[in-house]
Amino acid sequence: MRLLFLCHNLKGTGTYVRAYELGRGLSLAGHDVTLIAVSPDSKFRSRREQESKLRIISSPRALHDGFVLNRLTSGGGWGPLDIYKRIRVGMSRNYDIIQTFDHFANISIPFNYLRKRCKAKFVSDWCDIYHLPGGFADSFGYRLDGIYRKVNFLFRKYLKTMEISIRKNADAVIVISHFLKDFAIDCGIDASKIEVIQGGVDTEKIIPMSKLESRKRIGLPADSKIVVFLGRSQFDLDILIRSFAQIRKQFPNSYLIIVGSSLYRWPREPAANLGIIDGYIEVGRCPDEMLPIYLCCADIFALPMKDNLVNQTRWPNKIGEYMACGRPVVISDVGEVAEVVREHGIGLVARPNIDSFSENMRILLANEELASEMGARARELACEKYSWALMAARLESIYFQLLK
Repeated sequence: MRLLFLCHNLKGTGTYVRAYELGRGLSLAGHDVTLIAVSPDSKFRSRREQESKLRIISSPRALHDGFVLNRLTSGGGWGPLDIYKRIRVGMSRNYDIIQTFDHFANISIPFNYLRKRCKAKFVSDWCDIYHLPGGFADSFGYRLDGIYRKVNFLFRKYLKTMEISIRKNADAVIVISHFLKDFAIDCGIDASKIEVIQGGVDTEKIIPMSKLESRKRIGLPADSKIVVFLGRSQFDLDILIRSFAQIRKQFPNSYLIIVGSSLYRWPREPAANLGIIDGYIEVGRCPDEMLPIYLCCADIFALPMKDNLVNQTRWPNKIGEYMACGRPVVISDVGEVAEVVREHGIGLVARPNIDSFSENMRILLANEELASEMGARARELACEKYSWALMAARLESIYFQLLK
């Protein structure tokens, strides 16, 4: 099959990881895959890379995003060169499948243009609720937020419409959780064309390592208790910081490590106010080869989530890395991932409040045998059910069914 993936994000960030891993898996199965994402550093030129049968095109970034532009347009994806490149590539070959990730302008405009002119089947991948009521766009607040919302109401209206319209007009819709599937059906999307493909992990890249060896390489005490949080989005991190402050009362020689890109300044202030700044470590985005080392320093992983529509319907990517490292997780009882943790016994599920989250972390930190058993089950589950190779095979079968 000839496949075209259109991803809204910058290359290497956000949903790009999902698009890349699925595309890589399909290319290894012998399919010709082209993936387009936005270049992180080139404003006016495209770049091409080739990995076996996976072709990666980084399209021009000019006017894609920016501090003010994101707020004026309610999100990135408005780069004219980027949009033109996607349309041009879509028209250049007879693709069997064109799969879009998200619904932003650099997705919706090519989608609507190509759908009328190409014989390909169109698949829409839906990972997060963004511009609909209760979505990410309502979760973020910033300075002059009220003014921006008045100025950009036309952009918001367009994107809100596209978030549903693309899915209604696609030949198939891939959602990341069963909770999101139910939401999609409630929005009027035909249930018969919705399939669930959850997040995955590269179980060959992320493998369990010795805690002692990992800590030695990072320079952390071998006998300390370490909680690790991985993620670029940190809007629920206050739950973890305040919970960890309670943990330090029982385990003074403990550390909270935050691994991820685009770290915000705000978490440091409550960490300092709560007196835990000496045990609070921000790593930032680390090289791929270092990620397993930082992760495997952990006794436990943390996945705090507030109980809202965004978290109820999404599948946080970090759970894959958590499982693959062979460590247990403490997670808030929100969404589908919490059900997986509870069902398979790969961690503890806390009520979505600080006291409960702290107590469940304390239980696992104090019981190494229980933590070890849960971690072993987590690794086994990652390999047997949540590897990207399995997710790509599932997507391939959906394509074959669609092309019949």
